[in-house]
Amino acid sequence: MGCPDSDGDGIANAKDACPDVAGLAEFNGCIDSDGDGISDDKDRCPSESGSEALKRCPDTDGDSVADVDDKCPDVAGLAKNKGCPEVSQAVKEVFTKALQGIQFESGRDVIKSSSFTILNNVADIMKENPAYKLFIQGHTDSQGDDAMNQELSDRRSAAVKAYLEGKAVAGDRMRSQGYGESNPVADNGTAAGRAKNRRVEF
Repeated sequence: MGCPDSDGDGIANAKDACPDVAGLAEFNGCIDSDGDGISDDKDRCPSESGSEALKRCPDTDGDSVADVDDKCPDVAGLAKNKGCPEVSQAVKEVFTKALQGIQFESGRDVIKSSSFTILNNVADIMKENPAYKLFIQGHTDSQGDDAMNQELSDRRSAAVKAYLEGKAVAGDRMRSQGYGESNPVADNGTAAGRAKNRRVEF
């Protein structure tokens, strides 16, 4: 009796690297879907052709970061930024100011008018840099009920997103999430520490 050949490609299962898919002898029984000369079982991007340097994965923006690893696949960036462009110092300063500069009415998700200038600067940056995407995180201090703090942080981060949408920043470029009191950056045992923990991060 002959050896079994489950996929009927003329290569016995014992010698077939892909016994459930009909393939070619040159690829040990496997296929090469994208025609780049590398069989699918060894190809990191089997459905898309790319360079050998990037293990046969495509690089749409030509920044030497494969699309599969590139967080900004349509804009050339740096490997250390996962394929995204370097953020300028001026932009970093705006977001640093926003970290503690966005204030809300006590116990509510209503943004104080004193925060509008900072948020307008954030909106301008987003409009000037269409490749940017923004993750808005809300945080609280440890005072009060845990569940209420979680809900409040959700609503506050969503309020910031809504404000930026009102300034013509597309909603699909942003997402918001609250973390309640789970990620403090300072000591909740002091007033100064609690103030630092009540924040919105970008």
